[in-house]
Amino acid sequence: MGERPYRCAECGCAFAQNKQLLGHRRTHTSEWPYKCGECGKAFTLITNPVDHQRIHTREKPFVCDLCGKRFTKRSSLLGHQWAARGDRPHPCRVCGKALCKKSERVNNHRTHTGERPFKCYECGKAFSQKAQLVVYRRNHTGEKPLHCKACGRSYSQKGHLTVHWRTHTGERPFERTECGKTCSQKAHLSIHLQIHTGEKPLPLRRMREKLPEGVLPALASGHPQ
Repeated sequence: MGERPYRCAECGCAFAQNKQLLGHRRTHTSEWPYKCGECGKAFTLITNPVDHQRIHTREKPFVCDLCGKRFTKRSSLLGHQWAARGDRPHPCRVCGKALCKKSERVNNHRTHTGERPFKCYECGKAFSQKAQLVVYRRNHTGEKPLHCKACGRSYSQKGHLTVHWRTHTGERPFERTECGKTCSQKAHLSIHLQIHTGEKPLPLRRMREKLPEGVLPALASGHPQ
């Protein structure tokens, strides 16, 4: 392991270069000065938009010499190769769980410590992972960078887009084996089970309040309105 003399006073993360530490510290202050000219997504380091831009150009310069699969980032290639070899070089010091990437080990360690170093500067809500903060920040900004390629509807979270996409494909991956009922969302299957057990399900109005527009299709007949 290389030397990492630059340590964050906020969370203790260490880095090999001072510029890496400076970029990391912005995750605590929610300062994101570097933006993608294509979609406006913001980043803490000037190198991040370069990697991100490949999503738009579909450039994948990093090639796996084992299977030929291509990646936009070197870190993604390394993770893929470690997983293919069964190589998990980063064990958690608390539970012993072995992980492919150092970032995965850091995230896993925070589940033990309860550490939430990434804070929203507008409301103070804290998260254990940077990606969680990025998605949450969209609640304040109204940003919806994920678009349905079939109808153009926009979403702030990948999970919401995935659920919406099933309205186009008709995919219903959640099934109750006893009666064969299938649903596009796990939550809908839970509601269907409540109907069978006699448990009073959440009213549809409350469900609509909890889910983004365009995600809630028709539920099982007999569900209280």
